[in-house]
Amino acid sequence: MRKFSLLLAAILGGQLLLNGQIKATSWYRCYSGSIGKYMITMHLHKSGNEFAGYYYYNRTQQPIFITGNDTSAGEGKIRLLAFIPASLQGHEVFTLARSGDKLTGEWQKNDTSAGIVFNASENINASLGFDFIY
Repeated sequence: MRKFSLLLAAILGGQLLLNGQIKATSWYRCYSGSIGKYMITMHLHKSGNEFAGYYYYNRTQQPIFITGNDTSAGEGKIRLLAFIPASLQGHEVFTLARSGDKLTGEWQKNDTSAGIVFNASENINASLGFDFIY
């Protein structure tokens, strides 16, 4: 009976995976898009509820490191903080929503500044085809 139960559990678990009902909790994506009129590239790693990575303006290609989570910005939102070295003005704030291969939302110079539109799409050619596992 125990062998039958294990076999049944393995079959059902495999079926759930095949149907996509179990979401990957970790991944890496590369996005290309814009903050207002400025073109950017963002490299983003997700591990559980935490995000880390960097983005850069395509013109300068100076990496700006970002970190955040998907729990502090509200249901379905991702909040990222960007820290600019040698900046005395605090940190930048991204409030984003992810839908399919798109990230949309807003970027703020700091917590109190007005938001600027952020739009990006996954760059399939730059994203690696594996899930982050540890």
